[in-house]
Amino acid sequence: MSSFVLRLLLCVLCASVVSSAQEWRFTTDRDGEVGLIVHASAPGSNWGQAGAEAVVLTLAVDGRYNQDVTLYLGATPHDYKVLLGPLRRGAHTLSYHRNQRYSAQGAQKFEASFQAQVLDDPALAHAPVLYLRPNTVGKFSDVPLLAWYEWLDEPGGRVLQFSTIFSNEDGGTETLALLARWGRTLDIEHLYRWKPGSEIFQASNHKETPFRGRKLGQHPILYDVTDNNNFEARRKGRAPLRVILWPVPADLSKHSRELLADENPWLYRVMAEEMSREGKLALTGDLRSYLYVEAKITAAFAAVSFSTGSAASDRGNPKMRIDRDGWIRTAIQVPDKKVNGLTFHCYPPGKPKAQPPVCAVDAVTKAFFLDNDYRPGPNLFQWQGPAVRLAPGESRELK
Repeated sequence: MSSFVLRLLLCVLCASVVSSAQEWRFTTDRDGEVGLIVHASAPGSNWGQAGAEAVVLTLAVDGRYNQDVTLYLGATPHDYKVLLGPLRRGAHTLSYHRNQRYSAQGAQKFEASFQAQVLDDPALAHAPVLYLRPNTVGKFSDVPLLAWYEWLDEPGGRVLQFSTIFSNEDGGTETLALLARWGRTLDIEHLYRWKPGSEIFQASNHKETPFRGRKLGQHPILYDVTDNNNFEARRKGRAPLRVILWPVPADLSKHSRELLADENPWLYRVMAEEMSREGKLALTGDLRSYLYVEAKITAAFAAVSFSTGSAASDRGNPKMRIDRDGWIRTAIQVPDKKVNGLTFHCYPPGKPKAQPPVCAVDAVTKAFFLDNDYRPGPNLFQWQGPAVRLAPGESRELK
């Protein structure tokens, strides 16, 4: 066993010893980017219950504010993975406490232990520091839950892209349209793209904008500034809380971005609990009554929907149809959970397009319901083509 692994194990054990002092000491064996796992639970808190949503845990490293971690899974023990930024080799002190101002009044207790390690993945040094949107702080809304990165092959070379999954979005797409057009009420946004000599972030109105802001080490500092979670590189108003999520690597060449939720099903639980607390389930019904469908389509110059039996993803509303290419998700409300195949529908575009409208479906890889614990259930439908091309007004049952 290496000396670093031994120190890491000792640090995990010592967390319970020093928790009453709200300090945890650890040692790094070299300079570098440090990742932290906060293994925590908050007995008595409940993301779905107003007034008891979560404990917010404030972290400081060597006496300097680092970030706040929202314990959104309540009493369920969970590994909250964050980055501490670049640290020098040697001994360090992590101070932590319940943020009295921004924690829910009904969420008083927490239990936490920690693991820290110097990371070897150079991509993580570019992960964004994100300040939470001021109108969400204390309201437990649109919280960053999970981050990932991927390498994209573009004409100018490979680009490193960082994206984040938020618990919801307070503005932008309406709730029913989120389910129909995106297959979830989580919000998923890319934040930042990096390659040598080029840094781009997603600004308001989804505008790709050169990054010229401040950094923590190599980490760009961004501010969530819009109700649909777009960003700025300059502070706009008060931004009291920040987080530096530890991104996981992902390959989405054969799946939609929602694959990250399938692999981390607790995301669906948080999604449903926030919907319940905000009273949105009265509009959507139980999220476990939806068939979640993943497909690869062509529809950028037209619009499409899917149906099973008499249930359709667009509910007959043109604004709830999908008009983009690539891997997509949609959700169809099927209260009796009886799936009678899938039918692909093509429609003319909502607005005039430069090219003739055409729809195509290349594959359907997933169709599942969430189980009682909001975990993806068995895959009920797969279809691998050959590809079907349709003109507006045409439909095709996929068998």
